[in-house]
This record gives sequence, structure tokens and C-alpha cells, in this order.
Amino acid sequence: MPAAIRDIDGGLIHDEEKAIDAARDQCAALDGGGAGSDRSAAQRFSYDGAR
Repeated sequence: MPAAIRDIDGGLIHDEEKAIDAARDQCAALDGGGAGSDRSAAQRFSYDGAR
């Protein structure tokens, strides 16, 4: 997965472990039908080093 994300925008996985954790959490939220998934994705993937 990190290689595919890196191909799209390498800046998204500045910290690979954080990116994997954020993706795992976002998938779980989507699977659970969580409301506001766009807002939660923005929060999960916005951290120092990510753009």
C-alpha cells in the first residue's frame, strides 16, 4: 500500500507508520458506517510532514 500511495503523492506518507495507522483507522470507520468520514479522513491524514 505505501508504494501505491507514494506513486500518487509521496508527501502523503512522510511518516509511513502514521500513514498506515491512519488508513487502517479510516477503513474501520468507513466499514462501521461512521458519519463525517470526509472530516475524519482530513484529520487522520493531517499531521506534521503530511500535506
